[in-house]
Amino acid sequence: MCVQKINIVKNIYQQRKTSKTAIRHILGENTIVKRNFDFGRFEGIAEIFGKKKKLFITGQKQNNKIDKNSINYVGCFYNNSRELENIYIFNRNNKSVDVFTKTEELIQQYSPEETHALFSYKHDSKNIHRFLRKTKEIKQKNYESTKNIVKILSSLFKHKQKHSKTSEEIVTYRALDKTSLRKILTLKEGETFTDESFTSVATKKSKILQFLNFRNFLHPAKIKLPKDTKFISLDELHNIILPCTRETELLLQEGNSYIITKKPRLGFIEMELLTK
Repeated sequence: MCVQKINIVKNIYQQRKTSKTAIRHILGENTIVKRNFDFGRFEGIAEIFGKKKKLFITGQKQNNKIDKNSINYVGCFYNNSRELENIYIFNRNNKSVDVFTKTEELIQQYSPEETHALFSYKHDSKNIHRFLRKTKEIKQKNYESTKNIVKILSSLFKHKQKHSKTSEEIVTYRALDKTSLRKILTLKEGETFTDESFTSVATKKSKILQFLNFRNFLHPAKIKLPKDTKFISLDELHNIILPCTRETELLLQEGNSYIITKKPRLGFIEMELLTK
């Protein structure tokens, strides 16, 4: 048991050392790199021993302190073997995000406007869904900004450096919104449902529990995504700036169609994304 604990501590130390080295290679060898903890939130304590991510604050030295004008928020994300996979860097000054691999290769870039659009969706997507599904009128003061956010989000799925693709077929889960659920309940197995808006899904079943209510708890969705499905990982982006409980949330592009493969009276409605 003692040997196991020592190995865990060694792994955590090595993980942190590898992350800091990679960050300095990207931002400069003189960069100050400090861990970023928030003990006031639910995952605060677990963050110390977390296997999936480490959060850092970085900046350039000024009188042995971090220059406030050079601050970056950095998220390092790991696989199940505790190996570094991706590094997300949020520039606090211009609000842009760069994503690097463990070999420090730049693979994704989000401009300040694109970052704002993604965070807007993550924080409150009601107006975006209303705009695309045309379920409810949007207040005039919010119409143009919502229209612009939708335009930006749509563009992210058209450029290779703005989204990822599934490397294999995966199963995801969703607590259905009332508009989608109402439509799906009128359909039969083998029929197709199209969501005019963007779709958020979770890779873990337990993560949809917080979104179930008296309208949809009897009919959550289980959605199969084929290989090469385009998605954006909202958790990884969002956790850099505002650390929160992971929802394992993937954002899928708008206008996707799904075939209903299984529709029981109660329980998970099973669907499969149709490739465009």
